[in-house]
Amino acid sequence: MNILLPPFLLLIIYILLRRRKPSDPYSLDHATLNAPLFPQTMWMNMGYWKHTSSFPEACHALFTLLLERSGLLASDSGGEKVHVIDLGIGCGDQTLAILRALPEVRYTGITNNPMQLVFLEDRMSKVGAGDKARAQLCLGDGADPDTWNVEVVDGLETWILALDCLYHFRPDREKTLRHAVKLGSLVAFDLLLDEKAKWWEKGVLWVVAIGMGVPYGNFLTPKQYTDMLVAAGYMPGEIEIEDISSDVFGGLTAYIRRRSQEAEHWGVGGWRKWKVAGWVFGLWDRWGMVRGCVVVARRAKRW
Repeated sequence: MNILLPPFLLLIIYILLRRRKPSDPYSLDHATLNAPLFPQTMWMNMGYWKHTSSFPEACHALFTLLLERSGLLASDSGGEKVHVIDLGIGCGDQTLAILRALPEVRYTGITNNPMQLVFLEDRMSKVGAGDKARAQLCLGDGADPDTWNVEVVDGLETWILALDCLYHFRPDREKTLRHAVKLGSLVAFDLLLDEKAKWWEKGVLWVVAIGMGVPYGNFLTPKQYTDMLVAAGYMPGEIEIEDISSDVFGGLTAYIRRRSQEAEHWGVGGWRKWKVAGWVFGLWDRWGMVRGCVVVARRAKRW
């Protein structure tokens, strides 16, 4: 038996090698040797696609839209006497963007992902000393303000920025909002439930929410969302909800479809989960049961 074992293994190896597709040493595999390990941008939000078909540009445009709606970009002070507490900063593209857009701003960025925080800290090591001095990065859970480790400075107008993250918060957003109103005003991009959503559309959304790992209870109608903000302590007359769905879901769906087709054409894998996500966003675009909205809740100044 021992004598026959090596020839048997050699036969199996021979068969496997014969069954392999012939490889071309001059295919596209060497692209990995030429491409940077990470791209120049690492944005991750649904984007604002009104004037672009580029993912990084759309993500930056959504970030800019939030700053515009809050009024932060309209100030001639460049962020002077303003403290921005940024929830869910990801790999920090919005961190770097806000430091550029508001050269006097005091900034606190919060993420619950240790790997992304380390990645951002490496990026921050390459910016100027002045920017590093203005920025504080924290490992914490946006849904749990007890983990934020935020230094509150008197005399600064405070804004809580939540760019495409609140609907992920567990068990809900309420604890975050109750704490946010104590600090200042809120500007966010969030997902709301359409007032006219049919029962079966809500059933589909319930299944999608499970697949996304998002609490289904976080999908509120505009009225329910406003009531939640008022219960947290914001004044009804200072709450604005702007539906920008028509410039979000369709553009993102088209981009994912186009990129996945390009990837498949060149034999690049790893697009299955993005294709599923694109199908979901396309569903929201066609059916309208989920709305992408800019939310602004202003707190009256107390000085």
